[in-house]
Amino acid sequence: MDRCGIFVDAGYLIAEGAKSWVAGSAKRGDVTIDYPQLVSRLCARATKACGLPVLRVYWYDGAVDGVPTNDQHAIGALSDVKLRLGRLSGGRQKGVDALVYRDLSVLARERAIVTAYLLAGDEDLREGVASAQELGVHVTLWGVGAGNQARTLKAEVDRCEQLDDLDDLFASAPGSQLALARQAPAGESASVPSESSVRATGQLFARTWTAAAAPEDIGDLLAVRPRIPMSLDAELLRAAQAAQGNLRSHDELRQALRSAFWEGVDASIGQR
Repeated sequence: MDRCGIFVDAGYLIAEGAKSWVAGSAKRGDVTIDYPQLVSRLCARATKACGLPVLRVYWYDGAVDGVPTNDQHAIGALSDVKLRLGRLSGGRQKGVDALVYRDLSVLARERAIVTAYLLAGDEDLREGVASAQELGVHVTLWGVGAGNQARTLKAEVDRCEQLDDLDDLFASAPGSQLALARQAPAGESASVPSESSVRATGQLFARTWTAAAAPEDIGDLLAVRPRIPMSLDAELLRAAQAAQGNLRSHDELRQALRSAFWEGVDASIGQR
């Protein structure tokens, strides 16, 4: 059976997604991402475009001393995702391009894929693209934002497309400098967020938490439903405050937030 493959340079995606969909000054550490939904949407987009099932998503990232972070552990645990880690040195990824080149070449040579979707921007990937093409693989380059992909890479691939439907999966990270800067100064009134935006924050938090949680943690949570354990509830409220502002004087919005949290948990469990 013919299949397609998705190759994601996480450093590129997260950095450019943060700037495009959270704030122009945002950095990687300023955002949280709904990774399960992100992977799901990328797979759905690829399958719709080429009519082929996805072999797997290859996720490339850098890690200090090659040791994965909690986020990277959660991503690697997702279905049909293969985590590939290079090194992180001086804030820059090392060896990631070589991993992408290798996977593209090996999968093309073994005829494991006939179509590749590459989400990246580095010029160093051009040779890997050319190598896969020589073996009959059609390569589409996905981009985030504008002006952040090498012209030579764009010229080498068969097709270029912009991803413009992932913005709701990115949010300000609780406690980040960006989130703190968005909070209203003391004594200054802030606008009241809408219930729909608060509910979206609750669902996003739930999906992110569920993706990283162990099965026994999820079981413990469901055992005390509809109550949310105090420590987890505090995390949920901090996430809402970072994204929406202080909800302390808005009981109805806090109730909507917790209700949406359970909706997000149910949706995530149903996808497992």
